[in-house]
Amino acid sequence: MSFFNRTLPHLIFGALTFFCVLDPFGFSRANGSDNQPQYVKDIKRKVFDKDSAEALNLFYDVQWEITVKSSDGKVKELRREYPGTIDIKEKDVVTCTTTLQFAPGLIGKVYYLYYNIKGSLWLKMNGRTLLTTGFFSKSFRGGNMRKEDYESFFLADSVVTFSLVYLPGKVRRNLNEISIVTMSRYDKIIKDEHESEEKNFFTAAFHLAFGVIFLIIFLYHRATSESLYFSIYAFIIGLFYIFNNFELNPFFDLLLFASWVYALEALAIFLAKILHNTDRNKLILFGEVLFIIVMGLIIQFGNLGDSMALNFILVFSVVLLIIFEVITILYYLIQGFFQKRWEARLITYGFCFAVFFALVFFALIMSYGMTYDTGYLELLNYASLLGLVSILVIMSIVLGRRNGENHTRMQAQVVEIETLAKENLAREMEKQHLIESQNIELERKVTDRTMEVMRQKEVIVTKNKEIIDNLQYAKRIQSAILPDPELIRKVFREFFVLYLPRDIVSGDFYSFIHRDDQALLAAADCTGHGVSGAFMSMIGSSLFHQLVNERSMTNPAQILEQLNKEIIRSLRQRSSESNDGMDIAICHFDLKQRMLTYAGANRPMWLIRKGELIAYKADKFPIGGLQFSQQEKFILHQIALKDGDTIYLTTDGFADQFGGPKGKKMLTRKFREALLSVQHLDMAAQEKFLHRFFNEWKGNEDQVDDVLVMGLRI
Repeated sequence: MSFFNRTLPHLIFGALTFFCVLDPFGFSRANGSDNQPQYVKDIKRKVFDKDSAEALNLFYDVQWEITVKSSDGKVKELRREYPGTIDIKEKDVVTCTTTLQFAPGLIGKVYYLYYNIKGSLWLKMNGRTLLTTGFFSKSFRGGNMRKEDYESFFLADSVVTFSLVYLPGKVRRNLNEISIVTMSRYDKIIKDEHESEEKNFFTAAFHLAFGVIFLIIFLYHRATSESLYFSIYAFIIGLFYIFNNFELNPFFDLLLFASWVYALEALAIFLAKILHNTDRNKLILFGEVLFIIVMGLIIQFGNLGDSMALNFILVFSVVLLIIFEVITILYYLIQGFFQKRWEARLITYGFCFAVFFALVFFALIMSYGMTYDTGYLELLNYASLLGLVSILVIMSIVLGRRNGENHTRMQAQVVEIETLAKENLAREMEKQHLIESQNIELERKVTDRTMEVMRQKEVIVTKNKEIIDNLQYAKRIQSAILPDPELIRKVFREFFVLYLPRDIVSGDFYSFIHRDDQALLAAADCTGHGVSGAFMSMIGSSLFHQLVNERSMTNPAQILEQLNKEIIRSLRQRSSESNDGMDIAICHFDLKQRMLTYAGANRPMWLIRKGELIAYKADKFPIGGLQFSQQEKFILHQIALKDGDTIYLTTDGFADQFGGPKGKKMLTRKFREALLSVQHLDMAAQEKFLHRFFNEWKGNEDQVDDVLVMGLRI
């Protein structure tokens, strides 16, 4: 069943559609004498009475003297035959002559000549031109030479000689039909045609209206895709009945003929969807219609469809296509019997009733006999129309009940929503009262807490003021210990110090000692900041001055080694867990010899000479801390000074500051670039620049460490 519903339909539909389009005029117009009534084959007479002349087909009821000539005028064939039974080559010229004798009661009346010609015809009666079509007509403009109409004439003689010249067309190369009918028969035919047109237009309008309705339903509710396919079905049937009233060329006749296949296909997909059947894949009608159009163009301009074999293939293909679509529809209808949904049951029983009704009508029609006068065509037409209309009635019932159920469901939902709204309103009122009582209690608690917070704030403010006052006093003590920058400027005229504690007091300190032609300058970063760092800086500054002033030490490397021992001893780091220490850089200046001696513990010295920065690296271990068990020796650097040399000693606070556009660390590289960019300025201007540069970089970020930068120019 899976193969039947998925793969096989596509293969059969594509293959049979290919054969279906090989004849644009359908199986209803197949050639051959087999389509003639039995009495036509037996006619040998030339005298016609009233009964036989009621509808006389000149091409099938009368034998003619036929001459077939080629395009160069040579006679190819000469025989006595019924013209409707012969095949004609495309460039042949056919001339035919016959003589008829009419009964006396048929003379002196007006008759109508019905003709359906696909080619060029010149027909004469007793030497007088009676009919011209196609190439022989004055109004001919080329293209498809096809004409189907009625022509009146007066029968004055009992013996009539008909002669004709026929040039075949490109699509069907045979003599189709010329019939002589009486005026009463003509009036009946015209009346039937008008009634048929009215029924066709009524049926078309009915289907198109339903097509528009279901298309609108689909556009406003895309989830109901079955409405789209039923709309396609209704549109195809409606357009078929509209165009069925017009004379069409073979190409549009092909599309009109193929439309029934696609109408049944759309109906099958509709049933699959509304009955919730998932076995069949969705078929895209556009590709199949495009295939029909392309093949129709090939037929129209490719001179195909002129053989009996192709006509047989057409009939066989159409029958198979219709059987396939009918079986598919019946398959879905059978499945609908086992569903409990009212839509499925209504559609299933309704469709089956329509099919049963059509079969009963067909049986009744067959029982009447296959003659025109019995009215079987009218009955068959009414039966088909009734079947089509019954489908629309069923869908109108489905649509009406759907809307009714939706309306009832919406009313129930409205009532439920109103009930829920009232319940929610009552709950909200209850919540409102509860919230109001809670707000009163919260306001009381907030007032009590606010009073408590205010009292605690006063205590904190008082204690904070005491702490700040103590720190301010400690700052004054620390500032008193630090050397006065003006004393340094007496020795080094070009000098600045940028000193920015993170808190009120700082863990960074600098020292300066001058004696005779000797000067010592140190910049140190002690462990911690704030109060703890300030205590450590005071210890380090005191020990540095003690080593220089009391022990007369001037060698920076020796000072660092001894300072390391004194810190370890003073803080008892060999017997305690103290890990405090400092990073320090010390420079000794021999002012007379213009020599600089430098040693550093984790703090480098930078020398800028002629626009180039020379970095003198420090030893990678601090003063004090856990390395007391090591006996490290500090490296001593000696530099001969030149005029214009600029020397910088810094702690790590400047380069470690977060900020900038991305909130990242400044890093040493950017700090060096800033120093190189201000070499054209004096030292006081450099201090202002570095101070402004640091604040702009920091922005709204907090200062992360104490900052100390010293610079001097030789």
